[in-house]
Amino acid sequence: MRDALFRRLLPLGASLSLVLGPLAAQAVRALPRSATDAYAGATAFGIPTTPFRAQYWFASENLPPVQVVNAIGVRLARAAGSAAQTRVVEIAVADSPVAFGAVTASFANNLGPAPVTFLAPRSVAFPAIAASADPNVAAAWFPGDAPFVHVGQHFVVDFKVGTASGGAFVRNDGFVMAPASADTLHLAGRASCGGVLRGAWSSGVFTLSASGLPASVPVSFNLGFENVEQGALRLPFDLGVIGMPGCHLAVIPVVAAHLSASAAGTASLALNVALPVGSTLMLSAQLMHPRVALPQQIADYATSNAVHSSFGVAGLCNALFAGSDTATLATAGPQPVNNAIVLLLQ
Repeated sequence: MRDALFRRLLPLGASLSLVLGPLAAQAVRALPRSATDAYAGATAFGIPTTPFRAQYWFASENLPPVQVVNAIGVRLARAAGSAAQTRVVEIAVADSPVAFGAVTASFANNLGPAPVTFLAPRSVAFPAIAASADPNVAAAWFPGDAPFVHVGQHFVVDFKVGTASGGAFVRNDGFVMAPASADTLHLAGRASCGGVLRGAWSSGVFTLSASGLPASVPVSFNLGFENVEQGALRLPFDLGVIGMPGCHLAVIPVVAAHLSASAAGTASLALNVALPVGSTLMLSAQLMHPRVALPQQIADYATSNAVHSSFGVAGLCNALFAGSDTATLATAGPQPVNNAIVLLLQ
């Protein structure tokens, strides 16, 4: 009975979107996509109180073919807050044909032929934001003057920001990679009701390691490419509605590997993954396992946190910066590797 029930649970992610209909979002979509509901972890990015222009380029694979953007947020770093301040802000967005390797120091070049003013220049009063450990919290949200409909190409966001009245330097979450020292990133999503899952890569081998499992139970390592939404299903989805309280689905599974936990409650899966050249592969994983030795009902099963992995150092995102809100050329960037602030979209 246990194995039969376990097999029925495995295609859960593929079937929920067909039976549950439209659902409220469980997390805020992030750019890069693998940072959705998971801190990217770099703290080199921040918002100064002085004027600046900053531009962020994101590869098309970070978004679905069509995405309506109503508001853009700038994610705070973990445990960082933001003081109240007032300043003039202007935001342009664009679907751009400019590829990663063609991004230059010219802000106009990267926006392509048809940029759109998402937020016309205006004075914006930002409230104080308390420090948080929630990756869905933004230092500021910018509702657009009208929704922007992204269609297919690379997505560029361009900020022009004036001098702050009040406030202080704001530390933001950043997605940063570098050749050799950080060929991959493995971001841990929110805790779930089961074991703890971690990812690592070394010398061509990608290893998923789980701990905190019941001894010797069967486990399923579920792997997929989508960690935000599929059809009407938004992730992470609260599985309490189907009788798994405290659990969530964070990955739409494409394949699964079925193993057994050790007597110490651990399990691992090793896969050969070669790093792509000039691009980045995003892959997400989540573990499903029984909570008890002899499960009899769906409530006896659990899910781990998700791990969102990025393989390869280039092609996913880029950043440019200048210390003037009227600058036409960046004084920092473009970067040769994936390097950008984490933005949030609603």
